[in-house]
Amino acid sequence: MFLADEHTIDISKNSRELYCTFSLSTPDFYGPVRLPSGVKITKLEYFGRDASTVSGNNVASLRRTCQITDVADPEVVPLTPEISTTGGFDAGNFYAAADLAETVDNRSCAYHVVVQFPGGCDAAFIRIYKARLQWQR
Repeated sequence: MFLADEHTIDISKNSRELYCTFSLSTPDFYGPVRLPSGVKITKLEYFGRDASTVSGNNVASLRRTCQITDVADPEVVPLTPEISTTGGFDAGNFYAAADLAETVDNRSCAYHVVVQFPGGCDAAFIRIYKARLQWQR
């Protein structure tokens, strides 16, 4: 049996939990992914607490940004769909995940986990505990 290695992404400043209270804007937070070139990322997991029962008011995704030779702007590609809490859940702790198969290329690309709070926090409280990647050599 093969167990995947894990990498926890710090998506907050000073290693504190990332949180959102009522806001009219859409805050975006980026956490850099630092894995060796050539490893295969197999899963993104997302953990937190949401005081609201509204669906989709917090989302996370993994993105790849590559600088191609002779191209002015880097190419940003979402590697996972936006994963989030889904409708009809009770307020409280949540977990969401997305499977993927991405081979890390650090020579041309950078990787980031992006967390967003679309439309603010719907007058509720959201806390993100962590995002975690599973990977294989």
